Amino acid sequence: MSDQETAIAPAPPHVDDLTVPWKATSPEAASIDEVRKRHGDTFTADDGGDQYLFLLSPAGVRSVYGLAGHEATQDLADHGLLFRRLPDDVLSGRRTVVTDLLSTESVEALLPALDQAVTAELDDLSDIEIVDVFEMARRLGHRFAITCWCGIDAARGPAFEQMVDDLDLLDGSDAFLPQEDRSERDDDLRVAAALDRIETMVAAALEGDEEPTDFLARVAARWNDVEGATRTREIAHDIVLLHITMTSNLASAIGWTIASITLDPAAAEAARRGDPVAIDESIGGAVRLGQRSIMMRTALRPVVVYDGVETFEVKPGVVVATMLPVAGSASDADDLGADDRSDSALFGAQSFPVRGHWTPAIALVVRRIFSTFEVRSEHPSVPDAAPHHFGDIARPTTGWTAEFRLI
Repeated sequence: MSDQETAIAPAPPHVDDLTVPWKATSPEAASIDEVRKRHGDTFTADDGGDQYLFLLSPAGVRSVYGLAGHEATQDLADHGLLFRRLPDDVLSGRRTVVTDLLSTESVEALLPALDQAVTAELDDLSDIEIVDVFEMARRLGHRFAITCWCGIDAARGPAFEQMVDDLDLLDGSDAFLPQEDRSERDDDLRVAAALDRIETMVAAALEGDEEPTDFLARVAARWNDVEGATRTREIAHDIVLLHITMTSNLASAIGWTIASITLDPAAAEAARRGDPVAIDESIGGAVRLGQRSIMMRTALRPVVVYDGVETFEVKPGVVVATMLPVAGSASDADDLGADDRSDSALFGAQSFPVRGHWTPAIALVVRRIFSTFEVRSEHPSVPDAAPHHFGDIARPTTGWTAEFRLI
């Protein structure tokens, strides 16, 4: 009996020629949707020592998101890709995760820091400027998080620009996107240099004349039993993982929201007025535009999943996955039904959702931008979401520009 048959029963079709998307670096690599056409909605694939069970039918989507956190964890499955560029010493021994710091209430408490970050971002614009909306959203995400960790002064000027480059390098959420050709040694050297600069920034915030921000102080308190440079380094490594986790989905959600509102005059006018109901509806619709990525859960104990036809018993260690570019297509969305397209169904109860916790933050950005600038774009529609992207909210396939004209 094969390992596949013992790990998943009954054994679904196994795909030997599939290169999992985050390793697909050549145009010849088989894509998920190609494999789906050949083998159906349920199949397995291997990547090194990991075995993946893909469930791409509407019932499969529901089953993946129905798994409780104590049964199958998103963290183990996600971190291998989201943090794939980080060395092992950064990943091991972490003492703070996002859910230790953030809730709906704590996000509300962060809105003043976000407001400072938005002011700094908008101050960099001229009265009339062509802006890549998603690029701006990405920078704003970095600026916001750095303000939370180290204060607004660290989120301005040349030092901030260097931090943007460093944090983009460390963020593995584009794990599906083709990477430029670089040697492994070059990557290691660039990552090491980026981590050194981030450690220097954190040290300055800890040792400066002003009190550390609340967020930084809470992270630092978990390392009070460690002294000197080792303590600073471990705090900085916690910050790196927290930063990537905080900003990747939030920045993408902000970009999709600004783009979709820009193309809808009524929504833009409502945003300018600060209409909370209309803004919330715009955020919900925009977030769904970007749901084009893989969602994975690593089984911690034996679990049972159902694809609409067959029930499968899955042993610990198997990664159960669905992929919304195919499972979330228009035809499948109709099959899912209204309840299953809700935020809790699509994001999953154990995920850290953009909607809910982050809605007040996205709404603040929307109000500030559309009350300050008239935003217009010559694009007839929002861009396509990147099909080979890791994270709940995908980045766009191309740049998307708009004219920002000061009101």
